[in-house]
Amino acid sequence: MKNWKTKAVSALLALSVLVPTAAFATDAVTGAGDVPVKKGFAHHRFFNEEKRQELNNKLLDLVTKYTPESLEDWKNALAKHEQLMKELKEKRPHDKQRPQLSNEAKEKIKAIYEDVKSGKLTREQAREQLKNFGIEKFRDKPELPAELKEKLKAIHENVKNGKLTPEQAREEMKKLGFNGRKGFDQNNLKGQFRQAVEANDETKIKELLPQMLEQLKEKNQALSNKLAETNK
Repeated sequence: MKNWKTKAVSALLALSVLVPTAAFATDAVTGAGDVPVKKGFAHHRFFNEEKRQELNNKLLDLVTKYTPESLEDWKNALAKHEQLMKELKEKRPHDKQRPQLSNEAKEKIKAIYEDVKSGKLTREQAREQLKNFGIEKFRDKPELPAELKEKLKAIHENVKNGKLTPEQAREEMKKLGFNGRKGFDQNNLKGQFRQAVEANDETKIKELLPQMLEQLKEKNQALSNKLAETNK
């Protein structure tokens, strides 16, 4: 019973811990004061506070089982992360915060972006329509050629399965015209952790949990630095 439950949450668990502030994929605006969120190859999932807490609790269950000596450190680091994110959100200028959108509004916004891609609307026309939803900035991302997408996907998969190290992946990215991505280190760690949990690999889990804790502490330090900058 415990085995299948552990496997069921492992993928989400890794995302929750290592990307606890992932943005909702259909949000159509990012203000200048937003907390930066690095995006990988796949869309991030949106975790509301309740879901994030549930997954963090499952993580703490694993910590209790495999590295109980670090349990208090984990609790403190997770609590600090939540507090820092809350403070940063409160510091964000009101007019820069993402508007609260209904599902209907999100669909209309998505349609506006599709009309720009298809040529039915110009960027200026789209910008005017988006203002009706409280969105002041038009944001679109250049479409990558299908061949390039496949190459990027292959690099990402090779990092996950261990065929490439993060450093080698960054070099491959540079050959394709991209600067190196620090995210590979995180993605590799997430992938290893997910696989270890699914395989019930006790040795690997014990090895990875301290690394994940250190990574979370580094994230907290970065958030603390950003908060200090906003207070100046």
